Amino acid sequence: GLEQLRSEFDRAQEQRIADAMQDVKNRVKTAVEKLSNQLRIEPDGTKGKIHDSTVESCLELCDAIEGLNLTRDPDIEQLRRELKNTVQYTDAKELRKDELVRTQTKKELDHLLSKFSLV
Repeated sequence: GLEQLRSEFDRAQEQRIADAMQDVKNRVKTAVEKLSNQLRIEPDGTKGKIHDSTVESCLELCDAIEGLNLTRDPDIEQLRRELKNTVQYTDAKELRKDELVRTQTKKELDHLLSKFSLV
């Protein structure tokens, strides 16, 4: 009867929210992996090509996550803060020019991916 309908509705609602939260994580993973890949330096010294848009999309994502974090998931908030700290003080030009900033940023991004199990 009504009770069963209600619990099915609640379950469906919870599933939608869980899916939305997973979607946020997937979007962060995609953006962070893309930037990390562009920051790579191959053993032969070849560097990945860093695009302004990739750095910008990481920053935009940081802003978007606040509104997307429907459950106020502390992990997602922590992920947002750490990602923002990693990318907000740099830009593609600096990442291209400064190898130290480049390798440090890549290390932090890769750490984020493993810390939040996004690998």
